[in-house]
Amino acid sequence: MENSSKNDLRCYVLATVISVLLTASTVCFSIIPWIKEYHLRAFDHYEFSGDRARLNGDLTESEHYYRAARQSAQEMGDQKRAALSSKELKRILNLRREALRSESSESKVATEEADPWIWKSSLDYLSMLQRSASQRRWTALLRPVFQKQLDSARESPAKIIQFADSQMEMSNYQQAQKLYENAQEMTSDKADSVETVELLDKLARAAFAQMNYGLANTYLDLALNKVQASPQTNALIASLKLNKAQLWAESNKPELGLEICEQIKDDPIFALNPQRKWYLDIIKGQCHSLMGQQQTALSILRRTAKEAPILFGVQSSKVNRAYETLAEALIREGRKEEAYSYFEKLFELENQQTHRNQSRRRFIISEEVNELKLSRSEIAAALCDWFVELRARELGTNFRPKKCRYSHLIDVYKEAGDLKKSKEYQQKLDEFLKAAG
Repeated sequence: MENSSKNDLRCYVLATVISVLLTASTVCFSIIPWIKEYHLRAFDHYEFSGDRARLNGDLTESEHYYRAARQSAQEMGDQKRAALSSKELKRILNLRREALRSESSESKVATEEADPWIWKSSLDYLSMLQRSASQRRWTALLRPVFQKQLDSARESPAKIIQFADSQMEMSNYQQAQKLYENAQEMTSDKADSVETVELLDKLARAAFAQMNYGLANTYLDLALNKVQASPQTNALIASLKLNKAQLWAESNKPELGLEICEQIKDDPIFALNPQRKWYLDIIKGQCHSLMGQQQTALSILRRTAKEAPILFGVQSSKVNRAYETLAEALIREGRKEEAYSYFEKLFELENQQTHRNQSRRRFIISEEVNELKLSRSEIAAALCDWFVELRARELGTNFRPKKCRYSHLIDVYKEAGDLKKSKEYQQKLDEFLKAAG
């Protein structure tokens, strides 16, 4: 009897345990889909909120939501969704870096451009445009961020100008010009102030950067017309005229540029401001070179190349400009080997400034493209010769000059946007290879 009772108890306990386990498993199986559904809903919410925050220009909030989305995907073991969230998060972080670069560009202007009246050269602006090409993929995505910054500056012309300055540094020349024009409309009641004249100079600079020399000249004329000649404004007038001299030099009218330089060379500003004197000298040297007066040009440009690192610092774009202008004059004088030595210095300097490790081939193509855009075919041809010479040293007995030159020119004209010329050299290369067997 006692044994029977024990057996009954064991059966009861076992049945109870089985019942509990079955109940638990039923609950678990019913909860698991609910938990998964919860994570999926959370993931979708975070993704949607992150995307909405990005479109509203709030990248900090967007980053927060995408991190939460990635964590939610990892918790439910969905590697595909986790990878997608990581990709979006990486894009947001890159956008934040670009936005911070935009915000900090004003301080960059202050260190790079000690004298705000000194213009960059056309080659400088083209080089900046090329270097910023890798950032352009972020332009559309950064637009809400820029719009948010612009909205906060809507009532302040000074802030709009500041924002336009940052756009110039990011090589968004067209956008910068529109912003300067907005600021000009807001300050129309201060028609004759120094700030208005400075703004007109900035408008001229933005047009100049886009190689719209006619519009740049119009803005400079407007600026000069607003300044009344007096001992207090002579330096300002000299600075505006000097920018006009550069404009003439770059637009293939060097005799007009040199004429202005001779008119203003005795202004006290050039004795008091060594940087402004350097600017006068390099424009004079460029004008002499473009007019075929290479001996005079070289004596001036050798001096400006030595002075640039001292006056502006070894990492300044003014040093690049000095080396480039001197190299161009040397090519026109027929001293190609010496010119190549300055292009070599320029190549090393650019890699230091941009922290890139671009190849000489990439550097030479970029330089050639810029020279072609400025219609300086003689300089572009000399750079092509330099590339062929370098390749000959690398390849030795395997070198075929025509094949090298044609292949190189195909790449140059393709990058310059001249597809007709690129196809022309492709045809020449095909004919050469066919004849060579």
